[in-house]
Amino acid sequence: MKEMTNNTCKRILILLLIAMMVIVMSMFTACGDSTSSDSEADYSTSTDESTDDYTDDYDTDYEEDVDEVQSDASLGEQNALGSALSYLEMGGFSESGLEDQLDYEGFSSDEIAYAIDNCDADWDEQAAICAQNYLDTMSFSRESLTEQLDYEGFSSSQIDYALSAVGY
Repeated sequence: MKEMTNNTCKRILILLLIAMMVIVMSMFTACGDSTSSDSEADYSTSTDESTDDYTDDYDTDYEEDVDEVQSDASLGEQNALGSALSYLEMGGFSESGLEDQLDYEGFSSDEIAYAIDNCDADWDEQAAICAQNYLDTMSFSRESLTEQLDYEGFSSSQIDYALSAVGY
């Protein structure tokens, strides 16, 4: 009888381990699916008082303009600009946040300055996109969203614009 109980316990433990592995794997799969759909979110500008949603048809297709400004740029400047444009395509970067990211990637201060000067970013819209991204993932009070946008490096006027755009 003891052997049967030990074998039963072993089988139950094995089944529990398999079930836990399946759950963990499904969580990773779910996370991967949600990030791919979140990164393709469509934002269309709407100031309708009946909704608190900010959606923006803001054109984040920065890379189309890159050929015009790269003609006299060094390879490092071109790469810094290309990297900056890629980040802006994702949306939600402040100017200082983008500078920090490019610095982290190892671009020189001159290359970073070139990228910032030539990326034609609308920092107000970037703040609004960043705010909406935060609201899409969790609930924020006006005060906590303000603090988060400030932490991200947006200016007071950019934060005000973003808060208004998302309905605060």
